[in-house]
Amino acid sequence: MKKLSFRRIIRLVFALSVVLSFGSTCADNEEPTPDYAGKWETEKPYPSTSGFVKVFYYLELSNSEFTETFVKPTLDATVTPTQVKIEGLVSITGNILELTPNKLSFSYYNRSTSTAAEPHESYSNEDQNFDLRLDGLISPTSNHKMEYDITDGKLYLKIDYNKDGLYSESEKSVYTKQ
Repeated sequence: MKKLSFRRIIRLVFALSVVLSFGSTCADNEEPTPDYAGKWETEKPYPSTSGFVKVFYYLELSNSEFTETFVKPTLDATVTPTQVKIEGLVSITGNILELTPNKLSFSYYNRSTSTAAEPHESYSNEDQNFDLRLDGLISPTSNHKMEYDITDGKLYLKIDYNKDGLYSESEKSVYTKQ
């Protein structure tokens, strides 16, 4: 009787080890989360008639997609501001990050509740003049290649605005994790 129970224990241990090794193999096949993934924010000064206005940018990055939102400032306090939302694809080569927009939307922004309405204008990269619509925005990251670095919980982006392959210190944005 003891031999039979010992065999059952061996079989149980063997079956358990097979199941556990299968589980770890499945986890190894999943794409790892990159260090830049997450929700980030920064603020930048934007020139206005009364000096400068702080504009807050929110950037959400994943393995393959990004969303960037910010409220476009208005020069007139009586004018309803617009929240701009840019969505697109992420590609990475070494420490070079590229965000390629494929959707753009504009929503009215309520200052008192800090919320945006449903988009009143939306465009995709298939629409005519999509790139021209992006050029008029004050978005610092979309449609540019960037050298990225993460130090002390901050995301540093050196942006190549003129697309010459050089990432100068003057073209740097610093984001903190939300």
